[in-house]
Amino acid sequence: MFSFFKKKESSNSPSTQSQSTSNNKDGATLSSSGEGKIKTKLSKNDLTKSESSNSSLANSPRSDRNELNIRDIPYDLLGKILAIIHGNRILTKEFMATSLVCKKWRALARLNGNHINLESFFKKVEATKMKVETIETCVNYFTYVYQSLEVVDIGKLCINNRIHSKYSISLMESIDKITRMSLDLSKVTISEYEVIVSSLKSFKAIKDFTVLNMSSQYTPATISLLESLPELETLTFTEINLENNPEDHETFVQFVKKNTTITKLTITLQPDNSIRFLNSVKIILQNNRALKSLSVTQTIRRPSLPSSPSSSHVHLLSISPTSSSSLANNANYNGGSSTSNNNGSVLTSSYSLSKFSYPFDTLKELNLSNMSLNDSDIIELAENVISVNSSLVSLDISYNRKISSSALDTLFRTMIKNDEMKLESMNVSGLAINDGVISLIGDYIGKTDTMSRLFISDCEPYWSDGFKNFSNKLSNHPGMTTLHLNRNHIETKCFDDLANSISNNNSKLRFLELSGTLNNAQSLHLICSSLGSNSNLVSLDISNCVVSYCPSLTDSLIKNRHLTKLNVNNCKLNQTTLLGFANSHLEVLDIGSNSFNAVDALEEFFDCLKGNNTIYSLNLSNTGIKSKECQALSSLLESNPKILQVDLSHNKIKSSDIQCIVKSIQSKNLPNTFKFNIKLKDTKIDLNKISNDLSNNQILID
Repeated sequence: MFSFFKKKESSNSPSTQSQSTSNNKDGATLSSSGEGKIKTKLSKNDLTKSESSNSSLANSPRSDRNELNIRDIPYDLLGKILAIIHGNRILTKEFMATSLVCKKWRALARLNGNHINLESFFKKVEATKMKVETIETCVNYFTYVYQSLEVVDIGKLCINNRIHSKYSISLMESIDKITRMSLDLSKVTISEYEVIVSSLKSFKAIKDFTVLNMSSQYTPATISLLESLPELETLTFTEINLENNPEDHETFVQFVKKNTTITKLTITLQPDNSIRFLNSVKIILQNNRALKSLSVTQTIRRPSLPSSPSSSHVHLLSISPTSSSSLANNANYNGGSSTSNNNGSVLTSSYSLSKFSYPFDTLKELNLSNMSLNDSDIIELAENVISVNSSLVSLDISYNRKISSSALDTLFRTMIKNDEMKLESMNVSGLAINDGVISLIGDYIGKTDTMSRLFISDCEPYWSDGFKNFSNKLSNHPGMTTLHLNRNHIETKCFDDLANSISNNNSKLRFLELSGTLNNAQSLHLICSSLGSNSNLVSLDISNCVVSYCPSLTDSLIKNRHLTKLNVNNCKLNQTTLLGFANSHLEVLDIGSNSFNAVDALEEFFDCLKGNNTIYSLNLSNTGIKSKECQALSSLLESNPKILQVDLSHNKIKSSDIQCIVKSIQSKNLPNTFKFNIKLKDTKIDLNKISNDLSNNQILID
């Protein structure tokens, strides 16, 4: 990976290196002096749009066939396209593979490579036992070639090792301006962390800061660092845990409370950390008027996917209540008290929490998912925030299992009365939404034309007439584009109203998820029949529903030229339905976790797909594919140039099967800009056995 670096003499310090010069193949000159200054012949002015008569693209020779057509694309547009592919993160496989396609892309890599993961670099350093002088050469090369670097990721390898720390700081100091930084504190030595913090305080231009795995011991140094950043606007904490030290928690809250520059605060807590932080959210809302986006959530324990296609439904596990010991440890915080029985176990725990109060009107996003909110919290939120707010556009209170239907009734009635609030996105999944509440949600979306994304999944209560009202209001909503209704319990007759909403082209719905919700053949038929006349829906998820034989689905797919993505994972598909998919206009098809009774079902399906010219992504994970099916798949991939992604995870396949598939892909003679992706998770394939077949960097295996 680093074979292109030339070894050069160096001193012990990266800042006192001898002057050196080396030429690269693009003709630019690297020159580093004692002050660490680097000069290059390449500048941003050298690269302009292709419309310019002086453009390097417009005047470039056509001899390199890799650059035909590329020469006609403006640099700014091409740069945006490449950024989508690799995120401008240098040294990644995607970045290196893309930048090596042609000279034009290498030039863009120099200009647009703005993100370096130093943790990943030092992982490579340790794996290859890189010498100090080589590390120094690499660091100098990065700052020379990638002159737009402004985003840096660091972690334990950058901090705990003094040599790595020295070169990390050296590289960051040589960057003109760091605007974004990610800091992973997992297994970081506190003494070494305090040392590097003193250096990080000098980077005053940081606007976006992310801290991962912060616990109490790192709080003082971290807050001290954050207080030194005058332009900080976006602050993210992932997997934070401050429950064991009230003083550090209070230090953190006071910092956020008084800060006037942060406009977006995102906090993801480790499980069972929500009690103290819930009170902190209320304090922050009462005192900080600068925030426009506040997200404080707790990690949700989700079930693992089924290892076989035998299970017909996948449900979220219930959120486990806070343990008695955790409640006891926190009972005295902020005026709390607890009551115990004779055995000493905690029965109840109460807290003197401040009420939700938001005297300002600038907050646009509020996310309190899985934060153990109760009825009192929701009523306070409704009365003190929702009733008077006109700035919120996104609200997420999902997976707060303690909230009753009556409290939700109060919340949505309050929302209906507030004509000033213009919500665009709402997530109320995992709540006790009964038939009356779903009807109120329908009334709310019926009175607002701004709602575009609505998530109502994993609700236990049964829906009947209330859902009919919801569907009718949805039918003529002018802006709803995304609707998730996964794993809900709905009376069969009510699907007729939802089907009418889908078939009504006044509806703008584009993304619909009904995973685990279509509970019988009639409901499935109603929904699938409505697809034929729909001209807006582009993505449908009906996974974990018993589809089996459903002619209305295959008939509608033939008629519908707009639906491009279908998920029928774990649907007990039969061969007839499977073969019907081959005649559709789909582009992305997920048939994973389906077992087919017919021995040759998949082989016949692959044969039918040879004439399909739209599907490019195919999920075949956990479908029982073996050597015979792999041969048929190889034949398909060789003859169908459209398919570029195949997921073969969780199948009992051999290395020889993958070799056969890889050779078929290689015979396709893909354009150099194309990549073929194969997923092989949990297949026990030894990639070393097929390493020679993977020499083509157009084939990516995950």
